[in-house]
Amino acid sequence: MRNGMCFLPCMWIVILFAFVLPNPVRATERLRIIIETDAGGDPDDEQSLVRFLLYTNEWDVEGIICTLAKARDKENLNPERNGLGIVRRQLKAYGDCHANLVKHDRRFPNMEYLWKRAVAGYDGAAGMKLILAAADAADQRPIWFCNWGTGHDSDESSFKQALTMCSRNADRPVTQNSSNAFASAPLTSSANTPGAIRPGRSGWIRFGPSWRASAGITAFPH
Repeated sequence: MRNGMCFLPCMWIVILFAFVLPNPVRATERLRIIIETDAGGDPDDEQSLVRFLLYTNEWDVEGIICTLAKARDKENLNPERNGLGIVRRQLKAYGDCHANLVKHDRRFPNMEYLWKRAVAGYDGAAGMKLILAAADAADQRPIWFCNWGTGHDSDESSFKQALTMCSRNADRPVTQNSSNAFASAPLTSSANTPGAIRPGRSGWIRFGPSWRASAGITAFPH
């Protein structure tokens, strides 16, 4: 009886933590992910993309945004000479392997699914629109945003463009689903000035009429 009485307070503590503490991502919940890459600079992003594609059975890819309009001469020897072309070359290679990948896990998306979600951030507002569309989706899961690099010769970050767009429309809800949030490791926004990007902190950035950001959430490292 004594052991049973000691067990009850512990059980209630566990229940209290489960309901009271913030828990934005459940352990069994698939993550929604957008990556922004300066593929076409030094080849590290191309290497990272290979690894990323081999884990696409574990998360839901919302977008791959390319920021480099022209590959760097001499430094990058890829036959494709812009960011989107380089990413699509990788996607074609992924498509060649897809039949073998699904033998191990049928959740690997097909090449066409990923192809539709790869856009050039340097081509007008395609990257910004992709980000805002993801925030506006009915899906209540947060979106993990991974900035792999926006170099000195790349276009402005599409994520920064999206934040700037939203900060200019702060008087009304920017998205239908204002509870959606982006978790960002290398970029975050201050609570008062959502358009200002500060490197080196991690946090939640909520798209909607009430801007809030809090430190402590770290996205996937690159």
